Amino acid sequence: MPQTQRWTKWLTSRDWVEVRLVTDGHSVLDFSAQYVAEFDQAPHNGVRFDSAHDEPHMDILKPGGEKEVRPLAGMDKRTALTYALDEIDRRWEFYRQRYEGWLRE
Repeated sequence: MPQTQRWTKWLTSRDWVEVRLVTDGHSVLDFSAQYVAEFDQAPHNGVRFDSAHDEPHMDILKPGGEKEVRPLAGMDKRTALTYALDEIDRRWEFYRQRYEGWLRE
């Protein structure tokens, strides 16, 4: 029977990752890992990794709703989730600075 887990990983008091994981036994059925940054006391979704439409991919989210989709080619869902969490941990400051630059445009 599938089980859904949700958790938040705080990076700073203004930066966090929201994770949703659906598993059945040891199988990853679905996931999302979304980096969120707070600017002017409002949350902004900067980047999201997920397995929507059954294909792991990365969504680069811009102010105003524009989105760029990049496939995570050759990765199964478990590998893609591990990659996503590592990538956000490693690059969240870059994602924050990039999004802040877009807000200033």
